[in-house]
Amino acid sequence: MSKHVVVRAFIDKESKERYSAGEIFESDNQDRISFLQDKGFLDKEQKEESTNSENTPNADSNNDEEEIDQYHIGGGYYEFPNGIKVRGKEKAVETLAEIKAGE
Repeated sequence: MSKHVVVRAFIDKESKERYSAGEIFESDNQDRISFLQDKGFLDKEQKEESTNSENTPNADSNNDEEEIDQYHIGGGYYEFPNGIKVRGKEKAVETLAEIKAGE
């Protein structure tokens, strides 16, 4: 099965599944992949299989950055359940770490 990074959001006409930029599109159909690449929806390079991400030194910061997206309210602002509102992803990651440390 071939995996490619989505460059531009689209809804797959075959599966009716929605893909956002940055997600992984998997398919065995090389013709479909070529079509989506030609139209600019998929990256030309095939996604490499990553080894166990838990062994990477930045696994915690990667998890924080993934978790931070749920608090994004648009315009570069992030709002946390405790009412704190910050601007910028780096500041939001720092704030989330502080909130977790205080728990």
